[in-house]
Amino acid sequence: MNIKIIWQDTINYASEKWNVIAGFTEIPESFVLAGKTIPYKYAMICIMEMDKAKIDLAPGREAGDEVQRVYDRLGVAVEDIARWLREHGVTCQSEAPRGGSANTVPLAVKAGLGRLGMNGLVISPRWGPRFRIAPVYIKDKIFEFTDTCSNQWIETFCDGCRICESACPAGAILHDKKLKTVNDRNTVYTCIESEKCRMVFKETFGCGVCIKVCPLQN
Repeated sequence: MNIKIIWQDTINYASEKWNVIAGFTEIPESFVLAGKTIPYKYAMICIMEMDKAKIDLAPGREAGDEVQRVYDRLGVAVEDIARWLREHGVTCQSEAPRGGSANTVPLAVKAGLGRLGMNGLVISPRWGPRFRIAPVYIKDKIFEFTDTCSNQWIETFCDGCRICESACPAGAILHDKKLKTVNDRNTVYTCIESEKCRMVFKETFGCGVCIKVCPLQN
């Protein structure tokens, strides 16, 4: 089994069939959600684009419907990618992008797919924050990690931009980062007041304003 060929073929398959970009990384225990378990300690982290024209209508039902459409499609995509991997001898298990077992935001950052933005979302060089995330858990470390710090410029840009902070209808984006305990296991820096965000998110079919106004989305 030629691992490099399998990985590249899988990346090509995910991109050509599903318009999915992916990375491979090890999952720190602190990224596993409280009360949850994961089947394997490695993951192929997959991201799928949301349609810009629909997200530009946020907040509202059209943008919310697009979010749900991509959630559903990405769930099908990672299941299919996992099937592809198993056909090539890789022991793995996919997980839907909603209600998962691990915190996929820092996982996507760790896997080199982008950097954490002021809006609490991963910002990728290709789509900005306009995508959703789902994992395929993999049993063995058979691929090379894609972990990288090469996208650090995104955080620098984000710190000086602040457009999402002023545009947030919930006032949920703080100007200064603060420490927050997550999963009862570790602390992280965040600029999001989750309860404020969650309230408007529910009232507006998923909000999405911070995605719409981000100048890094293409």
